[in-house]
Amino acid sequence: GIPLVHATPMPYDNYFDGVTEDFQWFGRVLDDSGSGLNRPAAVLVETVQGEGGLNVARVEWLQALADLCRTRDILLIVDDVQMGCGRTGPFFSFEAAGIVPDIVTLSKSVSGYGLPMALTLFRRDLDVWAPGEHNGTFRGH
Repeated sequence: GIPLVHATPMPYDNYFDGVTEDFQWFGRVLDDSGSGLNRPAAVLVETVQGEGGLNVARVEWLQALADLCRTRDILLIVDDVQMGCGRTGPFFSFEAAGIVPDIVTLSKSVSGYGLPMALTLFRRDLDVWAPGEHNGTFRGH
């Protein structure tokens, strides 16, 4: 029941079938103050989309996305809930691309025993909360 007005879905890897660079549109609207798109705080991406079939992002696309986020001071969040924990080979699904996300979400088989467990990993400099300041589950936005 919460409207998703604070998120903007974007095209995934190879949306333009190689005819146009994947990030040409995104970069342009980010750089144009008249585009109507507010600069996002973060980009959230699944390296492998697992719902409705498998859609694997190319290494080059993930690297370009990481570069775009870094040069524009936008946090890169990798959602590794479904594809982390060794499901793509290495422990993290983004390791093959050689990128270092600012935040990584993990869940599902991270406990190894079927126990409900989830983790949010983030860069040390983003850790601005005091112990116990932000706790609980399913806080929403």
